[in-house]
Amino acid sequence: MESGVTTILYKDTQQAATSATGTASTGFTDAERAALRERAHEQKAAGRRGPRAGKADGESAVRAQIAAMPEADKEQGNMSTIRFEATLFTIGSWTLLRLPTSASAQLPSRGMTMVEGTINGSRFQAPLEPDGKGSHWFRVDETMREAAGADAGDTVTLVIEPAKEWPEPAAPADLKNALAAVPQAYTLWMKITPNAQWDWIRWIRATNQPETRRRRIEVACSKLKAGVRRPCCFNRNLCTEPYVSHNWVLLEPTQPAV
Repeated sequence: MESGVTTILYKDTQQAATSATGTASTGFTDAERAALRERAHEQKAAGRRGPRAGKADGESAVRAQIAAMPEADKEQGNMSTIRFEATLFTIGSWTLLRLPTSASAQLPSRGMTMVEGTINGSRFQAPLEPDGKGSHWFRVDETMREAAGADAGDTVTLVIEPAKEWPEPAAPADLKNALAAVPQAYTLWMKITPNAQWDWIRWIRATNQPETRRRRIEVACSKLKAGVRRPCCFNRNLCTEPYVSHNWVLLEPTQPAV
């Protein structure tokens, strides 16, 4: 409405100023016409500033509201933050936590995802392994359980988000020894991203057969030597930890590890 008023005032002033040089039928004195022109210029300038000033004021108000929010509410405003509860369980000698499907669905990948956050308020970082059925899981070691004050059978509260950087994985001894024997492969291994290193390790370990594992390590060294940075033909959405899976699917807590 303001801009409309400004436009009308501006047109009226232009008409008055034009007719002032022709006839005196406008009924305005020179002083009144000068005042009208000045007012029109002020209204026009205010109209130009108005939308931007209003927007800036609005943004300032929003920033002030965010600053006054409790920290928990600020975290909820972060779309990458995932909050959920889950119950710890065991498979063999391992204690694990499986994400609810709704929480897993909020992750950026169906494959392995590195996350950081808190479990019962205790900070942690962990790779989430796919369970082969559309969700993710991770191992909760003794240190994490002690920090969280929880054990198998307990329900814990988690707040997680995708990690900005992936930590370099610890290469298993057999792979490390094989890489050391092939300098060109080792050189590329040290150049590729931690994400790519995790890919190689997951592909190598996704078998219960020692001979298959040995062949995969040989293939990995050969491919790396040739400049190949990641394993090919590898379904990254499957569970690759043989101790707690069968046919690339995470075992249920009641099933024995095979």
